[in-house]
Amino acid sequence: VSYDTLEHRHDKRMRRRLRILASVILSVPILFGGIFTFLWFNTQHQVDVALQKAQLSKDLLADMIDQYPKLFKDIPQAGPVVDNILIKSLGALRLGDSEYIKLLKMDALLSPRADDEMETALTKAMILRYVGQTEKAVKAYAEAAKLLPQGQEDYKTMSRYFVEQTDVTVYGCGVLIQDIDSKVSQECDGLSKNDIIVAAKGFRFRSLEQFKLTLSDNSQDQDMAFEVLRLKNGKLNKLSLKFKPGSFKCVTAEM
Repeated sequence: VSYDTLEHRHDKRMRRRLRILASVILSVPILFGGIFTFLWFNTQHQVDVALQKAQLSKDLLADMIDQYPKLFKDIPQAGPVVDNILIKSLGALRLGDSEYIKLLKMDALLSPRADDEMETALTKAMILRYVGQTEKAVKAYAEAAKLLPQGQEDYKTMSRYFVEQTDVTVYGCGVLIQDIDSKVSQECDGLSKNDIIVAAKGFRFRSLEQFKLTLSDNSQDQDMAFEVLRLKNGKLNKLSLKFKPGSFKCVTAEM
């Protein structure tokens, strides 16, 4: 075989390889573009479905709150059960900082009942505070105070100051110190009875459960920063205290 023939065959193979390589290079963006397009549309579809489900849930909740007294008027024993379910749902919306809760017609649902348990009475009070119904919230906290095993009058007084003097968008919840031993008070940087803890390690919790989780998720033997409201001359003043979560042993109540 002549040299020219060999050179021609080599050039032909090289051109074929270059065409294959170019095809691969061009197909990669198309392939990945297709994958990303699929993922985007799939994600967008999932978001749309989630939004539709959320809207459906909101509509159902709104209809239930508005219509359930009529629906269950012939089954009086079902009323309190449905009440509790709806109040817990509203409580979850409050914890999620939902603006939707403010659009619901729930005056009748949040009215105090003689058979309310402590959790229900407190949830009603916290929802009323959340939606800005200050006067009703104060009364609801006073009703919840009656169900406490101790410190009812102190709780009634401190909850009124808390509702009237704090912004719910800043302090979503408070933990009232109902009783604390003098030794524990010293170990907790002077934390005192009727102080209201509103933040732990910079986290402004929205429930007593969140506060407890914050304590348990951190070292029990290292100082943690706490934001506290203390009543003085009719005003709640903000204090910064530092103490070990392991030293925090006192009687508390959520507000």
